[in-house]
Amino acid sequence: IASCLVGSEMCIRDSSDADVKSYYEQNAKQYGVDEQRRASHILIAANKDAPAAEKAAAKAKAEKLLETLRKSPQDFAKLAKENSNDPGSAERGGDLDFFSKGMMVKPFEDAAFKLKQGELSDLVESDYGYHIIKVTAIKPATLKPLEQVKGDIANDIRKQLVTKKYAETADVFSNTVYEPVSYTHLTLPTILLV
Repeated sequence: IASCLVGSEMCIRDSSDADVKSYYEQNAKQYGVDEQRRASHILIAANKDAPAAEKAAAKAKAEKLLETLRKSPQDFAKLAKENSNDPGSAERGGDLDFFSKGMMVKPFEDAAFKLKQGELSDLVESDYGYHIIKVTAIKPATLKPLEQVKGDIANDIRKQLVTKKYAETADVFSNTVYEPVSYTHLTLPTILLV
C-alpha cells in the first residue's frame, strides 16, 4: 500500500514490519526510559558563600541528625518535617518523588545513584548545604515494547520518506526552471513602426 498526492507521481510506500523493527533497533535509546530513583532528603542549608562558622554549625547539625537516623532510620520522615530547610519536600517527610540523572545537583545525584533502596547516605555537601539522603525506591531503565511504539515509528519513517521525496522533487523542479531555454526555434512577429 502506498500514499500518493492526488495528480502526482509522489507516492510513498507504507513501512513494512521489517522496516519498523529495524528502525526500532537502530533508535532503541529514543524508546527507553532511564533508571529513576525516588529519594527523601533532609537539607540543612548552608549557602556556598556562607561564613565558615555558619557552614560549620550547619554541618554539625547535619552530622547529629545523621547519627540519630543511623540509630532510628524509621524516623526519617518525622525528622525531615522537623529539621529540613527544603520547603518543597520537608512537609512531605523529605520525599522528592522519582527523578532521573540530570535532574538534581551533581553531588546529590552521584550519592543517590550509588545508594541501594532503603540505604542512608553519608553527609552530601552541595551549593545548598548538607543533605542526608535515603533512597526509597528504584525504577530500573526500561525499553518500551515495539508493539507500543510501532505506530509512532511507522509515522516517523513516513515523514522521513516524504521529506526526502519532497526534496528530490523540489530539486528536479528547480533544475527544470533554471535550465537554459533556446529561443532559436521561435519566430517573432515583425513590428513596423510608422
